[in-house]
Amino acid sequence: YLEKQEAMELVKSGNDCEPNVADRILGRIIESIGDNTFYHPLTLVTISGYLRLQLAVPGDSFKADIFSQEVKKIVEQNKQKERYYKLTEYMFSYDLKGIPAKLIKICMISFFQIFCPDKNSNHKIPFSFVAVVWKKIIDLCSEYELLPEYGSVPCDDHTISLIGSLLADCCFVQYNRDQFHSDSFFKPYHHIHHDYAAVAATELEATGILTEDWLKKLNNSIVEYCYPNFDTCDTHESAYLYEMLPMHMFEAGQYDSLQEILANEKFLHGRLATVGLLSGIKMHIRDCENLVGNLDFDDSITGALTLSIYEEIISYLREKAVAVGEENELVLFDVIRSLHDIGFSYSMYHQLEQAINTYQFAKMLLQSALGTTHEFVAATLYILGVLFQFKDEHASAVDALKEALQIRLSDEDESHKDFIPSTRLKLGHSYLKTSNVRDALTCFCNLLQDIKESNSPILFIEQDEILHKIGDAHYNLCEYSNAIVQYQSALVSMRPLGRSSQELASTYFKIGECHRELENNSEAIDNYNESIALRRESTSMEDEYFSDNLVTEGNIAAIKDDTSNALLFYTKALEIQRSKGESNGIQVASILDRIGVIYMKKDQYQDALTYFQESLEINTIKLGEEHREVASTLFNVGHCMILMEEYQSGLEYLKGALKIRKRILKDGHICVADTMHYIATIHEKMGDFQDAFKIYKKEYTFRINVYGHDDIRLSTVLRSQARVCLNRDDPRKAIKFLNESERINRLTNNSESLDLADIWYQTAVAYEHLGDYDTALKVINNCMRVRVQKLDYEHPMTAETLQKLGDIYAAKGEYSEASKNYEEVLSLRKFNMKQNNQDISCTLEKLGDLDRLRKQPSNALKRFEEALHWLELVEDDSLITAKISVLHKLGKIKAESGRLDEALETLEKTLILKKEENEKIPNANNDEQEFADILLSIGVVNGLSGNHDVAFQYLTEVIEVYKKVSNDHEKIGEAYQNMGTFYASVGNCVKAIDCFEEALRIRQLEHTFFDEDVASILFNLAYSYSVVGSNVKAIECLQNCGEIRTKLFGEHDEKVADVLYSLGKIFMEMGEKDSAMDHFLDAYEMRKHALGVHEKVAMNLYWLGNLADEMRKYEKALEYFEECLLMRKSLKSDQLIVAETIRSMGYVYNSRRKYEEAMECFEDCLKIQQSVLPDDDQRVGDSLNILGVVKTKAGYSQEGIRTLWEALRVRKLNDDLEKVSDTLNNIGNVHKEREEYDLALNCYQESLMFRKKHLGGSHIKVADSNFNIGIVYDKMGNQEQALECYKVALFIRTLKYGKDHDFVAIAHYKIAFTCFSIGPNKDEELFENMDQFIRIKRLKSSTKGAAYALALDLVAQAQRRKGNYKIALKTLGEALAAVTNDLGVPTDKATYASISRRIQEVEDEEPRTPWRKLKFSIKGS
Repeated sequence: YLEKQEAMELVKSGNDCEPNVADRILGRIIESIGDNTFYHPLTLVTISGYLRLQLAVPGDSFKADIFSQEVKKIVEQNKQKERYYKLTEYMFSYDLKGIPAKLIKICMISFFQIFCPDKNSNHKIPFSFVAVVWKKIIDLCSEYELLPEYGSVPCDDHTISLIGSLLADCCFVQYNRDQFHSDSFFKPYHHIHHDYAAVAATELEATGILTEDWLKKLNNSIVEYCYPNFDTCDTHESAYLYEMLPMHMFEAGQYDSLQEILANEKFLHGRLATVGLLSGIKMHIRDCENLVGNLDFDDSITGALTLSIYEEIISYLREKAVAVGEENELVLFDVIRSLHDIGFSYSMYHQLEQAINTYQFAKMLLQSALGTTHEFVAATLYILGVLFQFKDEHASAVDALKEALQIRLSDEDESHKDFIPSTRLKLGHSYLKTSNVRDALTCFCNLLQDIKESNSPILFIEQDEILHKIGDAHYNLCEYSNAIVQYQSALVSMRPLGRSSQELASTYFKIGECHRELENNSEAIDNYNESIALRRESTSMEDEYFSDNLVTEGNIAAIKDDTSNALLFYTKALEIQRSKGESNGIQVASILDRIGVIYMKKDQYQDALTYFQESLEINTIKLGEEHREVASTLFNVGHCMILMEEYQSGLEYLKGALKIRKRILKDGHICVADTMHYIATIHEKMGDFQDAFKIYKKEYTFRINVYGHDDIRLSTVLRSQARVCLNRDDPRKAIKFLNESERINRLTNNSESLDLADIWYQTAVAYEHLGDYDTALKVINNCMRVRVQKLDYEHPMTAETLQKLGDIYAAKGEYSEASKNYEEVLSLRKFNMKQNNQDISCTLEKLGDLDRLRKQPSNALKRFEEALHWLELVEDDSLITAKISVLHKLGKIKAESGRLDEALETLEKTLILKKEENEKIPNANNDEQEFADILLSIGVVNGLSGNHDVAFQYLTEVIEVYKKVSNDHEKIGEAYQNMGTFYASVGNCVKAIDCFEEALRIRQLEHTFFDEDVASILFNLAYSYSVVGSNVKAIECLQNCGEIRTKLFGEHDEKVADVLYSLGKIFMEMGEKDSAMDHFLDAYEMRKHALGVHEKVAMNLYWLGNLADEMRKYEKALEYFEECLLMRKSLKSDQLIVAETIRSMGYVYNSRRKYEEAMECFEDCLKIQQSVLPDDDQRVGDSLNILGVVKTKAGYSQEGIRTLWEALRVRKLNDDLEKVSDTLNNIGNVHKEREEYDLALNCYQESLMFRKKHLGGSHIKVADSNFNIGIVYDKMGNQEQALECYKVALFIRTLKYGKDHDFVAIAHYKIAFTCFSIGPNKDEELFENMDQFIRIKRLKSSTKGAAYALALDLVAQAQRRKGNYKIALKTLGEALAAVTNDLGVPTDKATYASISRRIQEVEDEEPRTPWRKLKFSIKGS
């Protein structure tokens, strides 16, 4: 409670006070502030003294906080605004001079805390007051030169935040400068911040307290103060806030907040409402560009930012446009201008799609407001066209620029005319990019006309430039003559304009390119040289060989066929381009293409392809997929692949080139025709001759339209058509085309040219195909004469002609002449080409083929081996295909020579080599069918070697491969034919028939009926039908085969004899022995006449002998066998075949019951077999078996038994159960004949066991065994068991032979006989079986003979036993007739006598009635 004066004195004294005294002083001061209307500076002195006592550390503002809080309370209670101003005035009065800086610090801190608005309270201080205070602070600091000592003022984060808040308020005040009378009263923060930065920098050096981003913190303070309240601030605040707040956010680094507020609908609407639509949009675009333009964002982030911000603006503009409609044009135009600004900003940041959408919206509004023909609409369309060009969407650019041009060409608005040339220029550019070259040409021509008609120069467009573009258009259209005219006109226009030497050189180069395409080589070289000279004028010596000149030098070298230098120049040019960093430029693509062409000329196709494909990739990216250069490269790739024999891939590339060229050029353009020619060539190479012919025909029509009917260039197409006709087996049409080609050639060339010789060569081939070999020889000799005249005799084409001469002679059958020509060719080729040439191998291959035709397999083998040797002299992957061909033929000829193992080894080597071809030459002629051909040969050899399962596997694979091509491919027929042969060889004739039938169907599709392949299949099919018992079908096949072979070879040919021979065997099997004999004899006579002493003749004799034996013409049979034996011995045939002949003779002697002679034959046969074969061979066993049977018949039963047991031993060793059972059966027969029934029964039963086990229970041999066992049981008196065995035999024989067979009849007889022996209780069964026996005999017309008579006798005895005497007598009467001829003479006296006695016995036994007594008495008398 000190008095005021006391307090002042206390402060003035500078003495320290105790804390309680200071508190009281403070309270007194506070009270004074509240009561008084003005404040003396002493107040500040008092405060300073107080704080000096309290502050231990400079910068502690705790007490200042207390002071400010208390003062704020008083301020809030007293609303008198004057106090604020007065307080400020006294606080910063000039009386404070000399006061330490610390006092200023305290004043500033207090002032900030008292008068800066608290963002958490509703209290606000007028902006004008804040601005005045801040100005006084700065002025005071400046006036008292306090800045150097400013480091003592604390600038911590809290202080900076306070200063930032104050700065924001000051900015608002300055923005609303209409509240002040002085324009220079205050500079907004964003203008003075650099000055304050200097202060901050000084302070930073002094204290080190401030951070480097203090300025960012100041802006953060402003943003924190303003941003939350932007939508609630006063009107005078909002104007500055809407304009400047994004700027402060940017400086504060609050990019997310900046993006957020720029995309904020409320902020946008507030800004546009406050500052106006157009100005607000411009501000928004400016802030957005500041955001993305000054930051290191990639395109994706930039795009996202602009898109999020501008979408909100465009949405607002759409709403605005809809709201105002057409009623408020000014607002609508502001919307449109805003859209243009946004579109431009989008394009600046490469957001071309958004830019296009924005301009399209603007265009729509313009068309709605101004109509479709206004210049503003055209301008917008023009901008859209340019944007589409930037996007490389030239089709859309064309649409936009065409529409713009249509508007500007209208007469409605004069303002259009100034923009027409620039629009034409842009449109022409896009036409070229979309390969609408003709439209581009029209556009540039019209532009040229505009320039000529214009009275004043057109900005940025020169006449020479347009002439050059017109030349480019003609060049792209392959109109090279027109292009030359335009380029030369461009040269005339360029010189007065002072164009550089480089530009002139470029034009000369283009002219050279045109002349080169026109094959005007001298003119091309002249222009190239001019181009080189001009470039050298403008180039220093060290740059003399820069890229363009190198390319030009390369072109000159290429024209001169100097491929080495051309490649050198091009490669160096490519290196220079790539060293410049232009690895993917159009110039690089052009050089790559040129290098590819050179490699193709050098036959280095894989290297060429690599360069072409790289060029294609660049051109496609740079020029688009449908550009002329792309088509050109596609064409080169396709051509290269033809040469590499990759036809399918080449076809795809050429089709692509054709599609582009048809679109760019006229349908009948020569480049289109060239492309079609190569496409047709591929179809021809792939065997698709129908499509090839169609395309050649269309090409021919195109060329006629361009050149007329007599142009020499038509000759090539005609020859191509002829070649296709030859491949389609239409030599007559081929000759027609070749004659026309010859006519054209004679019109062009007065003398006989090499081209004419080429036509004659092809014509000879056509006549060869036609079979007119004499004409073919005449024409090929003309070809030979011209080629020898024009070329040396040693020239390769001479050898080619001689080889064709050999081909024609070979086809004519004059093999010696053919061989002579081939030998001459071989000599020439060896002389000219020395070694390592494929042509030598080819000729040797021809000679080998000729030797095969001449049936000289050993010579053919040598030729093929030598051909392979020549190919193997040099390791060249290009020869691998030829090696495969020769190896394949070598394998085949080895197989034909019987060297099957070697053949298989060679063919497997061929297959491996084919696989290597795929690896070494990727995408070479790796046709799957070539694999199949080799597999076919391997399959055939395996089949011939007996590896049938392997053969079937290979042949099935072959069929699957060729079915991909066609179900009726001739190779499928060949595979089926071989499969049929092998199935037949293993006895599966059912499958063989299926295979042969399918082979026959395919062969008849491929060939005419009269074809040897068809005949061969029919022949094999007949064999298979005969095996399965379909003899009628077999005969039909053989008759058809015979008809074909008679037509082809004449009726006395060896192959016709083969058919007759086979027919004879079938007729023999059918029992038609007379027909068989006739066919065998005819075949024999033909073969003997054609072959002389030959194995086939011997075989014919062999079967004649067998047939005669069957016909019981034993003498004739022996005659045939003896002749056969003599011939086979003279032929030194295989000893086993000789043994077989002797054995057959033994069978004849056996049939004649000349057992001694038979034994001799069989012993001779056995002796030969034992000398050749192992002792346990089954053939030895067979001979022992028959020898044992014959010895027994000859009466040497003991020897016979021993021989049969030896046969049994051998057969058991071979594990052939059927033959074992046969020998056991034969041994049983011997024992049965010797009445050793127990031993016989054992043998028969063991034989039966083996037969059931091996053959099954229903086999006919099982029936025979049962029959024999029945006989033995019968002999042993065991009739019941005999009857059961006979019944089993009957059942099986009926099952196998049918009910009408003779063997069935015998079984019935045996059953009946046994039933008779058993007794009357079996009579019914007896009669039943005997009735069947008689039925069969009558059916067979075999009612004569003792056997039939005895059977009737047995029936009669049974009837007699039953008391049926009349039936018995009647039956005996029939029996007597069976052994009597038509004259009543007995044919079998013993049987006749026996039956006669039986009749007498029956008559005597029959009871005599009166009538009967009378009858017998009369008979007796």
